[in-house]
Amino acid sequence: MQLQEIPGSTSAIPATLLPNKQPHIRVMRTLLVVWRAMTSSRKVAVGSSIVGFFIVVGLFGPLFIPGDPNA
Repeated sequence: MQLQEIPGSTSAIPATLLPNKQPHIRVMRTLLVVWRAMTSSRKVAVGSSIVGFFIVVGLFGPLFIPGDPNA
């Protein structure tokens, strides 16, 4: 996949992802762009980690504590 950057921008995050023939490379590049965006700021990384933790607990929590929640 080719990355298109805005001229004169000092940001390390690409502006647009152009389509490519190989979809697995496109997915990996997209994940790389997301990773760079998440780790560009420490506050964003910490906040995303907290939100991710709550999502994981919400998805897998009922598996660890079976039973009636209203009991």
